[in-house]
Amino acid sequence: MRESERKNQTQNNVGRAVLVLAERPLDYADDLKDPGLVPIFVSSVEGLQDALSERLVSGFALEVDTVLRANALDRGHLFQLAEAFPLLRALRSNQDVAPRYLDDLNAFAEEVRGFSPRPARHVPRVPVLLRALLQRRKGGLGEAVVPATLLDISACGGSLNCEQEFDPGEELTLRILELSDPSPLEVVICWCGRRDRRGSLGCCAGVRFLNVHPGQARELGMRYLGFERDSKMGKPS
Repeated sequence: MRESERKNQTQNNVGRAVLVLAERPLDYADDLKDPGLVPIFVSSVEGLQDALSERLVSGFALEVDTVLRANALDRGHLFQLAEAFPLLRALRSNQDVAPRYLDDLNAFAEEVRGFSPRPARHVPRVPVLLRALLQRRKGGLGEAVVPATLLDISACGGSLNCEQEFDPGEELTLRILELSDPSPLEVVICWCGRRDRRGSLGCCAGVRFLNVHPGQARELGMRYLGFERDSKMGKPS
């Protein structure tokens, strides 16, 4: 058993992890003292994203004001998480008073106890519609070029539709035709699902960026992901 699997199995036996995002997370410690819950306290969106990369989770407790102060990309990411996991929302009109819950605390705890721990995407994803070309790397220039449509991107990769199936682990080149520099960047297939579109079998695939040129990273980051400085595109999540 791999070390990550061992950690996740140990966590499942101890209790259900709940990530608590609030400026003063420990103010919530007493309310979340439940035998089936393991609260993980973070005080920033960046801290929450770091925590997501390390564990399986079963729910989120989010302070509304902290979420609203996040940038638009991170805020959208938090909304996506809220739709997929049990959620406890809290308001803090004043840091000197106890938090006020917008959801029933006991119902939240019961829902978390019945929610199987699972990974949560810790890199925000942005929907796009970009024309692209795929080509297998192993065959060189003789490999067929496959038209594709990028459906969303994150700092680490994206998902796309195309008319050909690929195997997870295959390395390809990807040309994004809408970029100022459409030269090929290197990607690896993370997953690929078959689909039937008007009788034509094809693939919906997730890819991870292996090598993005600095100019491409800057353009993708600033135009689509809302980065204000040099992009962090292609860094592992």
